[in-house]
Amino acid sequence: MRPTTLLFASCLAIAACANANPAPDGLWLGQMEGDDGEAIFIEVASDDLESAGFENVILHNLESGTLLLDTPRQQNETLVDGFYIQTSNQIGGQRLAHPIQLLKNQDGFWVGTAQPLGRQFSVWMDISSNSDGDLNAVIINPERNITGPARSYKLVPDDEGRYAFRAGEDGPSFTTAQFDPSRKTIRMNYGPLQDFEFQSVDEQSG
Repeated sequence: MRPTTLLFASCLAIAACANANPAPDGLWLGQMEGDDGEAIFIEVASDDLESAGFENVILHNLESGTLLLDTPRQQNETLVDGFYIQTSNQIGGQRLAHPIQLLKNQDGFWVGTAQPLGRQFSVWMDISSNSDGDLNAVIINPERNITGPARSYKLVPDDEGRYAFRAGEDGPSFTTAQFDPSRKTIRMNYGPLQDFEFQSVDEQSG
């Protein structure tokens, strides 16, 4: 066999090996289904306010949050000021307070509409190779500015398509991710989120 033929065969073998274990270079995005910020109708019986004599803070536990009426702030026969406290969850993190006004209707109920904030949770991950061929990942959550213990991680592969995310050259492992090149997905535990899925994103897209 000629040397050129051997060289060509070797190049094919190297290319085949490279294609058999593709690296997860590129931009990745993981998202949770967000809150829709749907308006919530609130109705409070007049007896609930009158029994407190309009002197105390009144808490009304709702299915999706809490109604806080600090009645001494402003009160008259037709208007009461208060706050709707939006619940915390994995998406939004902290509770959120929204001002609300309750108006007295003809049936004697105090009614109003709370408008919770629509929330979302997304994690962006940019994976690239350095001059030594090592893979590094930069992770950021823009809504809550979460990056994990560090912002940049070194990816250490194994033979099963998994990558350990290490903070620094010899730092502890932050998490382990499973790369699926056929589906173009990465699955990993990210803080309280278990088996969180990342999908490949076109870096040139909007």
